[in-house]
Amino acid sequence: MAFNPLKEKGTPIERQFRNWDELNVAPYDRDEVHPYTRTRIILMNGIEVEAAMFKHQFARNTDDYVLGQRLAQTRRIEQQQQRIVNWLIPADESTLEVTLGYEQVAVDLTAWLARNEPNPTVRDALDFALIEDFDHLYRYSNLMGLVDGNMYKPVSALPESARYFAYQRVANVDGSAPGQRVIKQHIDRHGRDYRLETEGPHPVERFRAREMARA
Repeated sequence: MAFNPLKEKGTPIERQFRNWDELNVAPYDRDEVHPYTRTRIILMNGIEVEAAMFKHQFARNTDDYVLGQRLAQTRRIEQQQQRIVNWLIPADESTLEVTLGYEQVAVDLTAWLARNEPNPTVRDALDFALIEDFDHLYRYSNLMGLVDGNMYKPVSALPESARYFAYQRVANVDGSAPGQRVIKQHIDRHGRDYRLETEGPHPVERFRAREMARA
């Protein structure tokens, strides 16, 4: 059964504060973790950071003393929640590995938004953003191969467990650059290359799609 937060009773504020033992979580194993476990952690970390930033600005722009007190309580709790999620990422994970995780989140989230967007103009804008995300994922996964030295070894010499293969399966499904595939699919579907588009509806909806993708 799916979790429905609107049907939950919630936890009293005084029981949501954590001590150091509760904050000291064990990070995942960078070599064993499932790729989508990593993306969920990254996405949840982003949500918690956004909550902290929003309430920080909220507190700075209110002169209601009682409201400020309530915000201070929830800000501390959410800061602890963000810390727990963030500390699930191990310290020995390289910046490049983390970047690949972020790009995978961007690809999946943008694709989901496009698939569920009823406005065709907004959906086109999301498809456009998806091309860039795919291209980044493709390039970073190849860079990982270069950094690991795998780019200069025959593929047949690498074990199936090599991380190079795991990322290539995500970023390079059929051997062509993801950006080229998306461009061709767009032309086949709409009969035009959106990169050359100079006419059409007002771009406000595209800006809205950009903000959706950022969220």
